[in-house]
Amino acid sequence: MCSARAYVVPSHKGLEPKQMRQNHEVEQLLHRAGIGPKKETAAMAANSEPLKPGEISPASAQYGVVGPRGGDTGKEVTVPKGRPMPPTPKPRMGYVINDRTRNDSGRGK
Repeated sequence: MCSARAYVVPSHKGLEPKQMRQNHEVEQLLHRAGIGPKKETAAMAANSEPLKPGEISPASAQYGVVGPRGGDTGKEVTVPKGRPMPPTPKPRMGYVINDRTRNDSGRGK
């Protein structure tokens, strides 16, 4: 989350047209300001290119080991920010972030 405050935008149900327009404007302002829930999912993270062994980790996190075609192997490694990624069990495997640490180093790039 970008902000400590939670902003609740009411639904459009039961609102007059003027209220709906105001509600939409509030939603647009919050979106432009970058305030609100981030909807990054595991599927979105999987679409990014996996890190290869020896590459520098962008954030402190638990990295999942993925196969050559991106399938999860069920194994994880913990790597601090700025350290090289360890060797993978087999060739052509890589790493994707599963869980960032809850500190400044986990924010990464």
